[in-house]
Amino acid sequence: MKNRHLLTIYPSLFRKIKAAGYTRERMTTSDGDFVDLDFSRVGADRIVIILHGLEGNASRKYVLGMVNVFNRGHYDTVSMNFRGCSGEPNMLLRFYHSGDTADLHQVVQYIAAAGKYKAIHIVGFSLGGNVTLKYIGEQSHNIHPMVKSAVAISVPCDLKDSSIQLEKHTMSST
Repeated sequence: MKNRHLLTIYPSLFRKIKAAGYTRERMTTSDGDFVDLDFSRVGADRIVIILHGLEGNASRKYVLGMVNVFNRGHYDTVSMNFRGCSGEPNMLLRFYHSGDTADLHQVVQYIAAAGKYKAIHIVGFSLGGNVTLKYIGEQSHNIHPMVKSAVAISVPCDLKDSSIQLEKHTMSST
């Protein structure tokens, strides 16, 4: 498909994805709010943290597809729902954005402290990919030793231009 919009829309409409057997855990954040984490466990000793894109959540097809791939490869997964994205409003007037890595850092610490895993891997899509890359860069010398790899998929290379394009789309659809 030559049209970038069709490339984005087609999989969300026609791709068939098996539902994940999620178990939700609510992690209390250091500022007294919460982040909802959706775990899909297969009894592995390694886990993948999956971060969704803008206005996404753990039930998006691209997230579920990644959960299925990793579960088949014998990895547990945890899909992190950014603040305000888990179906329940957060308590604080603080939202997620492409530069906010604090919640991801706390999730890494939370998983490491549980003592169930030997390795943590991170996969982020779009805005979640941006958060992933920023986190890895910020933590480069101090990253938790359990974090073994990170992958960013479809990351906006130019956030300013991306926001202009989103605004154009929003304005034309109203």
